[in-house]
Amino acid sequence: MKQITVLMSGGIDSFVSALILKRKRYHVSGLHFVVNSKELQLHIGNKKTINEISKILQIDIEIIDITKEFVSNVFEKTIDTYKKGITPNPCIICNQTIKFGHFIKNVPHKQIATGHYVKLLKENNEIKLLAPRDKLKDQRYFLYRVSPSILQNCNFPLGITKKSEVVNLANTRAPQLFSTDTYKASSDLCFLAHTHINKFLAKFIKSRPGKIIDLDSKRILGKHTGLWKFTEGQRKGIQIGGVGPFFVHSKNIANDILYVTQHITKVKNCLIRFTKPKFLLKTYSHTKAFACNIQTRYGAPKVQARINVNKCTIKTNQPTIASPGQSVVFYTKDDILIGGGIIVS
Repeated sequence: MKQITVLMSGGIDSFVSALILKRKRYHVSGLHFVVNSKELQLHIGNKKTINEISKILQIDIEIIDITKEFVSNVFEKTIDTYKKGITPNPCIICNQTIKFGHFIKNVPHKQIATGHYVKLLKENNEIKLLAPRDKLKDQRYFLYRVSPSILQNCNFPLGITKKSEVVNLANTRAPQLFSTDTYKASSDLCFLAHTHINKFLAKFIKSRPGKIIDLDSKRILGKHTGLWKFTEGQRKGIQIGGVGPFFVHSKNIANDILYVTQHITKVKNCLIRFTKPKFLLKTYSHTKAFACNIQTRYGAPKVQARINVNKCTIKTNQPTIASPGQSVVFYTKDDILIGGGIIVS
């Protein structure tokens, strides 16, 4: 019987992943990470739910405290990036360093599974991440920085399932935990604890007020309390009133100025600069330039583009919103994940 360890969050996706693997006659165990820091008001994990899941599935689930690793690798880097007025994507860094990096270090047999919606194909000594059956749940965007050496030992049971099927399976097997009447998908960062992100970050980032200026008329429209609260392309939450809508165009971080515009076309660009890329497909790591499709934020439509690897630039076939700090992820024409980088401008 094959051994496999599932990273158990206490949520519906990891629960059903473990259930599917058990039905496939794997010897399944679980690993649950907890984070507890009174000083930083960080509390991640749910031992009570995990203990219930352990009983329902009849599997052993080990609980490991990763407070130190999470704070240094994810939390502190997230706060530091926001302080610079840049909007990061903590989930991508967490997947790279914690969910996969630290996870596999705690699994002796090195065979792991998670509840990500992704298909994995091993072909010609190369790992390929394909779109899942449920295209609306495609989570490859968050996995482009995970090492191929780790992915080759991964199993993604939900790659061939629909989210609706996952919800129904969980409700049938554990209605006391995942009733279809009360289930609500989680969309927040794990460390927010249902607090609005700006309210949470305000505990760690000092307020630096500044002007909000209309890019077109140069008029001062109002004041903001911190550039870290805004992301390029953002429409909601600018709070300046008057005729709108307004979109965040750019930030002058040195002078604490937020530029906004009523014209969404002025927020979009055909030239994107990014950091040194990470490649999942080896063949592209030795290529100076190539054509592909790109995605500049999770769930965004893919856009045709040409990558210049040496210059770390992208020219797109149509204008798109690219927010510094977010990731730009590359896909082949037949929709296989290539890799990606972090947007600079």
